Amino acid sequence: TEMNNRGFEVQRKINDGSFETIAFIEGKGTTMEQQNYIFTDKASVAGNYSYRLKQVDFDGSFEITDAVEVDFTAPVDFSLNQNYPNPFNPTTIINFGLAVDANVSIKIYNTLGQEVTTLLNGEMKAGLHDVEFNASSFSSGVYFYQIEAQGVNGTNFSSVKKMMLMK
Repeated sequence: TEMNNRGFEVQRKINDGSFETIAFIEGKGTTMEQQNYIFTDKASVAGNYSYRLKQVDFDGSFEITDAVEVDFTAPVDFSLNQNYPNPFNPTTIINFGLAVDANVSIKIYNTLGQEVTTLLNGEMKAGLHDVEFNASSFSSGVYFYQIEAQGVNGTNFSSVKKMMLMK
């Protein structure tokens, strides 16, 4: 149940830094019904994180919970996941995992094998990442996305997946 609940600030602290608000979840005001809330942090860099909630009332008063510690480790393997949603219109998310820091390139190709755009090209830290593909200027059809990653430890990873744009 809730009374005068404006919402919750989700706060995160990385290693020995200070807490920063990373999200705000709207509260239900005053209600006698049980409420459930969920938030997923898409932390992309491996490390030690602390989380806490700052519950804020409409009058500005607040309470802060005790911190909870989480050790987020990097993926063991490189990976490229299926985009979602798929089919999509006009945007989709592509998730990938890096086992080590790497130079990463993600490119989009049409069915003729022609590169139509580069979504990402640069150095990235080990961890889970995602990139958005906005295809509002593309025509409907099947496209392929390819990741190429050269890890700092000399490992190479390449993978291709198919997606469908339906306008």
